[in-house]
Amino acid sequence: MIKNKALIIVLGFMLFFAFGCVDKAFEPVTDSLEDNYTRWKSLGISDYSMVQSQLCFCIYGGDKMFILVRNNKIVSIQDSAGVIQVPQEQWHWFKTIDQLFETAIKAKNNKPNSFQIQFNKEYGFPEYFWVDPIAQAADEEYGYSTTNFRALK
Repeated sequence: MIKNKALIIVLGFMLFFAFGCVDKAFEPVTDSLEDNYTRWKSLGISDYSMVQSQLCFCIYGGDKMFILVRNNKIVSIQDSAGVIQVPQEQWHWFKTIDQLFETAIKAKNNKPNSFQIQFNKEYGFPEYFWVDPIAQAADEEYGYSTTNFRALK
């Protein structure tokens, strides 16, 4: 009897998820960079904030930075504690969402040794990607982690 109840519960959950009772609007369309980029562009978001870390052996590597984007351009970068402003000449180390997509697409098209990517379920942008262009080469790997995304009005 207990096994039957457990089986019914499991089957019920499977049916629930299989027949669209889950909100599909918050899942990436596919695992395709291009499809998710199209999805991102269709949302028309040009003003937002986020926390981003560049994952590399570089200046600010691993540091969590609060980034403010207006009209698809970075207008401010500061450390996540809000204490240190990053000088504008150092902003090239960080990316807008469009630039994240462009960087990831270019990296993938260059057929790297290793490429990993995860998309945000709500907006479709790359929350994380990691690229190792050349096998057994030191310190050329890089990536980005983007969290705390907030669309602004």
